[in-house]
Amino acid sequence: MTMQSDWDTLCDHTDELMATGHYGGRYEAMREAQRRNPHLDPTPPGMQPMRPTTTRPMAGASAEAQLDAAARQIAADRRISFARAYVEALTPQLYQQYLAEHARKTGGSHA
Repeated sequence: MTMQSDWDTLCDHTDELMATGHYGGRYEAMREAQRRNPHLDPTPPGMQPMRPTTTRPMAGASAEAQLDAAARQIAADRRISFARAYVEALTPQLYQQYLAEHARKTGGSHA
């Protein structure tokens, strides 16, 4: 069994989107496939990667956004489920930041 490259997966998603008839052309469908799957590297085989392979913390981003980005990166890099990667990406610092950002929902202080 051969694992598909990120490029192949994006092409498959693009084909599925093209089949819906909602996109004017392949370029628009590919852009939408990339938007829906930001964890996939859109670099065609044989070309230099378009993204750095390491993820930097997103300055100013919410804890939820940082956790989501980290989990997607881990899932893509290690080819594990998003749920498992999410658990691995959750750090005490992100959890505390999340609690502070969502104090009303989590029963914390409103300050």
